[in-house]
Amino acid sequence: MRVFWKWCGLVLALGGLTSVGLAQSGEANAALKSCGPFGVNFRIKTADTRPAAKIQPGTALVYFIADDHGTVLTTPTTLVGLDGQWVGASHGSSWLYLQVPPREHHLCAMTEDAGKALAHFTAAAGGVYYFVAKDLTWEGYTGWTELSLEPLDSDEGQYLVDTEAFSASQKR
Repeated sequence: MRVFWKWCGLVLALGGLTSVGLAQSGEANAALKSCGPFGVNFRIKTADTRPAAKIQPGTALVYFIADDHGTVLTTPTTLVGLDGQWVGASHGSSWLYLQVPPREHHLCAMTEDAGKALAHFTAAAGGVYYFVAKDLTWEGYTGWTELSLEPLDSDEGQYLVDTEAFSASQKR
């Protein structure tokens, strides 16, 4: 009888390991749907000039804002991924925008030190969406870095677009 209960314990333990493996695999799949392949580099220029973004017919406009005001000692470069492709990058507190077709999209923000943050949204034709990536770093005794990616209210988003630098990026 003892052998039977040991066998049940082993089966349950292996089942738990399988569940953990599936959860990690699910996280990897979400990142693949959102981010792009490793090894991409961008040439980035920031400017105080703000191009007028116009929504093309049948598309939505997505603003991506990198907010590193919580960062103490670094000015991070943030890669922006959409639906599994890197579509732009920003340096420091700056923003960029994208035209996207109306449907569900998967968004990724990634910095070298803070890892990645993911979000998804459903774009409607003519819609305007704002997302902010916050790179919060404290480099004191223990040091930690955290990246978050959150949707913004349109008033808050437009305020940041009006006050932060525009980021123009091009893949190298």
